[in-house]
Amino acid sequence: MISKRVLSLVKTSPLFRGVGPEALERFVATARVRAVPMGHHLTTGLHDAQHAVLLVGGKVRMELTLGDGRHTLLRVAGAGELLSPVLLTSDAVGVRTTAMALCEVLDLSQTEFRRVAASDDCLFENFYEQVRRDWQALAELVVAETRDNAAQRIGRFLFRAIDPSHQVPQEETAKIVGITQRDVANATGLTRETVNKTLHGWSDRGLVRTDRRLIEFLDVPALARTIQA
Repeated sequence: MISKRVLSLVKTSPLFRGVGPEALERFVATARVRAVPMGHHLTTGLHDAQHAVLLVGGKVRMELTLGDGRHTLLRVAGAGELLSPVLLTSDAVGVRTTAMALCEVLDLSQTEFRRVAASDDCLFENFYEQVRRDWQALAELVVAETRDNAAQRIGRFLFRAIDPSHQVPQEETAKIVGITQRDVANATGLTRETVNKTLHGWSDRGLVRTDRRLIEFLDVPALARTIQA
């Protein structure tokens, strides 16, 4: 059972903007409060890789791990802010989320969130709007480091999203879920048409497969050779 203070904060969070009381009650019923000591990572102890976290107390520093091992600040989040799976899934991006003081968070697995959000479009839309913003913020840091041509920009950004610790992912195949061509375009400073043309070219060569919110890499080594050529 969460406290009245936490419930009040949840109600005023942008995540619940326009959300009806029934969906809010279902969210509160499935969420759990967790304390994160200062200096600890929010992902410690999470077994569901698709968790989302609503920060209800304290501040969190988010840093992106670059390919050369350096860390650069992504942003600082405060009470009421949502940390989407983009920032919490180690398989997707190398973001460290560290408590700057003793923090309180509400945990909710993506499976449970989808169940709760199924009856309220606002909750679902608010959530994926935050996912989009997190992808864009992450991507802007990557783009700031590169001055490559269009295919190289797109490829290096997507590779970094798969495995931020290597210039080329170690996997033969991989997937990025929750990203659109518009997200890639905004992130790389290219037009959506350029992104679409590039991905279609790779698709025609059997290197990738794309869907509405999915980019699947069918042959990572071959795509890496194409990008580096």
